[in-house]
Amino acid sequence: MAEEQQKKQKFPGENSDAKRSPKGRLQHPVVYIISIIVLLIIAVTFVAGPSLNIFSPQAENVSFGSIYGNSIEYTPGSYFAQQQQALAQEFAQSGQDASIQTIYQIWRIAFQRTLLHYAFLEEAKNSGFRVTQEAVDKAMAQNPRFFENGEFSPERYRSVSNVERLQLRETTHAGLIHQEVINSILQAAQPSDPESDFIARMGADRRSFTLARFPFAEYPAEEIIAFAQESPDTFRVREISSITLNSREEAQVLLERIKAEELNFQEAAREYSTDGFAAQGGSRGAVIFYDFQAEFSDEESAESIFSADRGSLTDIVETRNGRFGFYRLDSEIRSLDPESDREMQRVRGYISRFDSQRIEDYFRSEADSFLLAAQNRGFVAAAQEGGISTVKTNEFPINYGSVALFPTVQDAEGNQIAGTGNNEEFFLELFSLEDQQISKPIALGGEIIVAQLNSTRTVEEEELNYLKTFAGYIIQDWLGAELERVYLDPEVYTDRFDQAFQQLVMGN
Repeated sequence: MAEEQQKKQKFPGENSDAKRSPKGRLQHPVVYIISIIVLLIIAVTFVAGPSLNIFSPQAENVSFGSIYGNSIEYTPGSYFAQQQQALAQEFAQSGQDASIQTIYQIWRIAFQRTLLHYAFLEEAKNSGFRVTQEAVDKAMAQNPRFFENGEFSPERYRSVSNVERLQLRETTHAGLIHQEVINSILQAAQPSDPESDFIARMGADRRSFTLARFPFAEYPAEEIIAFAQESPDTFRVREISSITLNSREEAQVLLERIKAEELNFQEAAREYSTDGFAAQGGSRGAVIFYDFQAEFSDEESAESIFSADRGSLTDIVETRNGRFGFYRLDSEIRSLDPESDREMQRVRGYISRFDSQRIEDYFRSEADSFLLAAQNRGFVAAAQEGGISTVKTNEFPINYGSVALFPTVQDAEGNQIAGTGNNEEFFLELFSLEDQQISKPIALGGEIIVAQLNSTRTVEEEELNYLKTFAGYIIQDWLGAELERVYLDPEVYTDRFDQAFQQLVMGN
């Protein structure tokens, strides 16, 4: 039974078989070239290891999807099979135990590599790139499969069937195209000296700051209480117990037995209930109406149950997830308890989800008050008087997008300051400041900050030359995401991976 349930397990990202139409080539030649380069990160050699039983398919000729008219199937000797086997072999050598999720990931990565491989070959075909049969012959002669005592063995070559030899030649031909196009693009894409100098100087001017921080997580309890008091019905609280079953009939029978005193509520919950409160005899403890109403598709059902008399048993109701149950009201309705951390956290979560602007507005007002005090009495003094936490940053340039070649925004301990990498306002405001000048309040997502400029520095020529040396790598970092955007855009391929995996590997 457990095995059957395991086989029926679903995996993330299941897609429909929607037909896609090919997308045009990249219009910008630099983007096109750089996107291809990033294939080096993912491309692997055509080395096929022995298939491991735990990773082996239970059938063949199942399509995992298609790209540019190529159906991606797991067949012996195919690129897909080679990638899957190579990954499986690599994992086996790690000595780790294989979980279902691990097997899924191995197959998924092999599938993505195959998509990229076919997209790469399509670009090569469109550009008119060709590989000669002589080059294929030379590559075949260098295949370790045909070596004996360190040399090519004609006997071993002739021992392979004509069908297998033809398939191997086709695979070798595709692999040569794959590799040669990478090599040619690498040569064409090397930045010129002026380009390298331009890239390096982007990170030459650096600044450090002191930040006054107003984290949203410190939204004060009195503000939370005030919010709850504005909506008292939403945050009513009472003790509730429940019993949940899979069908209305089962729930009705059990309810009648409890009413007839054949079973008490706690015993029935422990023995029959299928929800997460069974072990506690059905007791849910203190329940906030906001949480309770989320279990039902309509607020009226939640309201009628929550407002029932203390000690009463409700009728059978259907929950949002399609199960059936009944409830017992264990206490009178009361208001929110400010001393309860759990209840306060639930209201805080509600505000963060449905009225986050309220939190931001509160801290922006606090930051405005701090800014005024800092301008009058000094940044450090105003922070100390107001009990506001501050942090000194490292030296960093305008590094929009968190390019790996340059420092990102960190505190003195090297911790990344969240929300800065793609925040245009942050960089524009901070790099327009003069010495010791104080910024306006800036939202970073989870907090408001006010910054004071501490220092400015232009990197030395030696460090600049170091940056120039690695300018080529920055291109890959900048446009790494471009590869997936162009080649793994859903418009150019059909993805049936999850359905095929269930059928081929899991046997469902």
